[in-house]
Order: sequence, then C-alpha cells, then structure tokens
Amino acid sequence: MASSNIVKCSTRIDKKDCDFTWSIENFTFILEKNKGIIISPKFYAGSDTEKGFYLSIDKYRYSPCGKPSAIDFMQIRLELVNEPTIKDYEFEVSIIKDGKIIETHTNSCKSCISKPNRKVILDDFPEKITKFISSTGALTIRCKVTVSNGSITNFFDYGPVDGSKVPKLKFDSVLLDEKFSDVKLRTACGKEIPAHKVVLATASPVFNAMFSHDMLENKTQSVDMVDITYEAAVQMLRYIYTGTLANHQTSLILNLLSVADKYQLEDLKNKCEHVIGTNLSTENVLEILKVADDHGAKHLKEKAIKFVKSNVNGPLESNNVGDFILSMAQFLHK
Repeated sequence: MASSNIVKCSTRIDKKDCDFTWSIENFTFILEKNKGIIISPKFYAGSDTEKGFYLSIDKYRYSPCGKPSAIDFMQIRLELVNEPTIKDYEFEVSIIKDGKIIETHTNSCKSCISKPNRKVILDDFPEKITKFISSTGALTIRCKVTVSNGSITNFFDYGPVDGSKVPKLKFDSVLLDEKFSDVKLRTACGKEIPAHKVVLATASPVFNAMFSHDMLENKTQSVDMVDITYEAAVQMLRYIYTGTLANHQTSLILNLLSVADKYQLEDLKNKCEHVIGTNLSTENVLEILKVADDHGAKHLKEKAIKFVKSNVNGPLESNNVGDFILSMAQFLHK
C-alpha cells in the first residue's frame, strides 16, 4: 500500500509585551519643580530587564534661525534604557484625559537624530500639551510596547496519508437539505438537523454501528445529540459532507474537537487540532490543554505544552504566574 507523510508547520516569532500607564498628578507644578523635565519609572517587556523603556516629558526653549526671541516647546518621548539590546520593537502611546483617549501615536513617530534610542511622540507648544491635563490636574500617558527577541519557534503537525486512498465524494448539494434525508440529528437546544444515513455511516464508525444494528437510532430515524450544540453539529455535518469548515472560531472548534472524538471522525479531529493550534494564547492555552488531554489530541497537547513553556515568563502578569504554573503542572508531567 502506497503511503506518504504530510507535514504542516506554523512559525511564530517570539515577542514580549508590556502595557504601562503613567499618571502625573499636579502636572504643571511638578514640571516646574523639576526644571522642565519629568522622567517616568522604567518598564520592561516581559521579564528581561535589559529590554527596558521609560517616558520623558521635556519643556525646552528653541531659537529658530533669524528669530530674535526663543520659543517654548514641549516634547513627550519614549526612550530606550539600553538601546543595543532592543533591535525590533513596536509601540503605541495614548494620551488619556478624564478616562478618554484623546490622541494615539504609534511607531511611525520620528527618532531624534542625535539619539536613535529616543522616539519623539509629541513635540508642540506647551499650551497644546497642557490641554491634555485632566480636571483633577493630572496628565496620563499609556504606552504599550511589543519587543521581538529574534527567536523563531516552529511547530510541526505530522500525519500519515494513505496514497492509495480514493478521494472522498462531496455532498454539498444535500447538506442540511430535507431532500432524500432519512435521519434527524436532535441537538442540545432541541433543534433538529436533516441528514443521510449512508453519508454519516461512511464517515463515522460510530454512526455506522448505530445504523447497522437493531438500535433505537435506527428504529426512530433520529439521533439524540443532547450534549452537542446546534452550531457544532452543523459544522460537523459540513465537514462530513464537504470536507471544509466555515467557522474557525476557537470556542466552536474546541467543541467540534470533542464531537469529532466522540464519533471517531479522525480527519475532522486532525483538522480541529491544526486550527486550534494556530490560535494559542496565554488566555486560552489552559482550556485548550484540558480539552486536548480529555480527548487524546496528542499533537495539540504537545503544541500547547511547548507554548506554555516558552511563554510562562512572557506577557503573563507577575501575580498570575504562580496560579498559571500550578494549573497546568498536571499536564507538563504526563
């Protein structure tokens, strides 16, 4: 029997994030007290203290060529603590007044020629910047930075392919159609979906067993899928009938993965693993890890564990890291 191997790879550039908000109360008074310059505390992307930033506000005087008197200006700048260690970064700086974002500036801002490690966010007359002061006398600046450390991680999905396998027929024209249907799928909400026994039995050993023996589903011409949502059942049928998925929403695909496992739809299960694996984040990785573990999704579980190991010191808030590690420790040792 001829066979080959299919390999799918997704590549991710490792990045670290920081979301820093700086509120300066009694701004005008502090600016004068500090002789026209205020510097924020340092903040860092991830846990790497070499990749640091700080904000500065500088009130200065400038004498244009040919002008007899100097003009007051004020700059808001984003500055790098240790410039040689940061080669690739993005930023978004917003000025907030009374809880509302007034202006936002991104990495299109210019660098100072004399100091390439300094980005000028705003350079204007003092009157313009003082208009950003809140009703309580505070100036609030929010800076979000993303830093790439240059590391690239590749995730591979491997799966055997039977080269002698006859391509599956597609049944697009009868999907969700009452015509020629001989069974109904009753979902969790009570809604029923028309289907065709021969198509279901060809795709799934579980459906095949239902319709081949003297079982209730075969007698009543209906299958109770009370633990499966209508949306997931529709997506399951779409894949069985057409070989495609119309919705890649992570929560839906997680549900669909459990459906594929229950009805032994291996092609669909592999497809779900791949789709979910490309949408891992620190917010959803624990849920994904649990679902992968519960349903024997080996490749997805391995990918989720690799993601956890490479991100546990990344963008997680420091006070959540301990809980995060404890929650997924059971999976790392399996």
